[in-house]
Amino acid sequence: MSNKATIIITAHNKPGLFMESLKSVIEQTYSSIEIIACFDPDETGFKEILDEYSYRLKRCESKGSDTGMILNQALALAAGDFIAHLDEGDVFSANRVIEGLVDIFKRNPDIGFVFTAYQLIAEDGSIRNTVQMPGDVQHGILPVLLYGHWFKRSAVIVRRECYDKAGQYKEGESTEIDMWLKLSRICKAGIMRIPLVKLRNYQFQMSPEIRKTVIEHLLSIPIKELFPILQSDSCSDLSIHYAYIAIGAILIEWESYENAGHFLDKANNGNSLYQMWMGILSRKIGDYNKSSEHFVAIPQNDPLYSEAQWALVLASKAQEESPDIQDRIGAELANGYANLFQITMELASGKFPGYKLNSPDVAEEIGIYFNWDVKQVFEVLFDSTKMIADEWNLKSPQNPDEIKKFYRETENYIFELACWHRSPQRKQLTRMAVEVCKYNELHTILDFGCGIGQDGISLAEAGFKVTLSDLPGKTFDFAKWRAEKRGLNISFVNSCELEEEYDAILCFDILEHLWEPKQTVEYLHEHLRDDGILLVTVNFKHSEIHPMHLESNEKYLGDEFHQMMSDSGFPVKQTPGRLTVFRKHNSKSLSK
Repeated sequence: MSNKATIIITAHNKPGLFMESLKSVIEQTYSSIEIIACFDPDETGFKEILDEYSYRLKRCESKGSDTGMILNQALALAAGDFIAHLDEGDVFSANRVIEGLVDIFKRNPDIGFVFTAYQLIAEDGSIRNTVQMPGDVQHGILPVLLYGHWFKRSAVIVRRECYDKAGQYKEGESTEIDMWLKLSRICKAGIMRIPLVKLRNYQFQMSPEIRKTVIEHLLSIPIKELFPILQSDSCSDLSIHYAYIAIGAILIEWESYENAGHFLDKANNGNSLYQMWMGILSRKIGDYNKSSEHFVAIPQNDPLYSEAQWALVLASKAQEESPDIQDRIGAELANGYANLFQITMELASGKFPGYKLNSPDVAEEIGIYFNWDVKQVFEVLFDSTKMIADEWNLKSPQNPDEIKKFYRETENYIFELACWHRSPQRKQLTRMAVEVCKYNELHTILDFGCGIGQDGISLAEAGFKVTLSDLPGKTFDFAKWRAEKRGLNISFVNSCELEEEYDAILCFDILEHLWEPKQTVEYLHEHLRDDGILLVTVNFKHSEIHPMHLESNEKYLGDEFHQMMSDSGFPVKQTPGRLTVFRKHNSKSLSK
């Protein structure tokens, strides 16, 4: 084997961007690289580039616009043992990318293709976002199939022999998904979690054609090929059961209800995960009585009991005709499906979920704390946003002392926060906070304005030394109770009486509630160690359902927020989604 790498660059209509892609390949340190340029000879502006670099390029002329056809023509010309692609404007992140990827193949002869993380960049080259792989594809490509946009061809490199076994790209918009599914049947996939490529203007939609292609594969591929983990000697019947449920869950998400029922029927062993998805499927097809029967069948000592009770409360609320109620039910159902989907995919992949299934749900903890049954808890959680908004409007705090008094005395904030923390969006923020702290090798973490303590508890469970801080009052008392009940090594401090410095401070959904956000940011700056990080989420939008987001803080909706942070000693920021990470400036000069 020569270990030659072939890089296929597909040109469209922007010679300047094509040139950027070409340069990123030419600058690679790996010595044995073949470059194939795919272009339409009728497009203007490419002839000069192709002539100038003719000594490095193989030309692949194609007048068609179908991606599958173009890639097949390029593969027919390719002589490399490893094949990667770059679309016009996509570039490698460093000059040793190909060298590193080839080394992975050399050290792992069983791996046939590798997905890498990637960064999305704007036209000017600035980084907009970093996209990580959502799971471990070595345990099967299906658990991450729903997120097909992660399988961008510019972020994949494949052994030539695997391409030869898989056959040609399918023509049409499902060409990439079809190829990754074919490859996954004949070779093992690997993941590189470091972003090795930068992609421009990449958008993905799971179109009906793509879903049709995936369903065709699902119906034709044996279950153990979809989930390679099922091929191990230790595979149990329960593992196969989870795999069938995972397929059913994906098909429910894609509204292919008949096929979903087919796979769920294969999974039937009566356990709670099966009952939950059958309840969801029954609701989707309009059989509400059958849906309730499945949810009621889940026993009280089961980890999914809370989810089932929440579904029953939503079913009872659905009888109300208010459009607002119907919108809220739709949103909560979507949240519930997303939570359950994550659990299902991770169980089917042979992994425990991101949070412990046997860890108490915050709704169950509220039931214990207030001596309520779970159904009563969910009735309150459903109305919690309106309850605290009504309480705020009734008490109408007008100054900092009155605002502090409100948060010390209200119980409704416990319920509103619990409902928010049960949502998949909020759980994702907690997971991101844990990942950021691990990546930066931090030790001491302050959860400022901790509310019910969920983020700090999760960080403590991940091994960090955590301090929870908030205003003394009912919400903070509940957070302390939750932490102490778990026996975690967590300290507690009044948020107005900080003394120590920390490696990182979490400030999630706090600043919009404060009379003087800038004073608080400067206060936090004083309690961060040099080069420490501040993790922030904000929503400065004042609204009828969120009157506690002070209207005076709407001035920070635009660039004023980042300017205020910079003035307060936090000029460096990264924004992975809704979470913003600021690093303390070592030589700060605060503007008062």
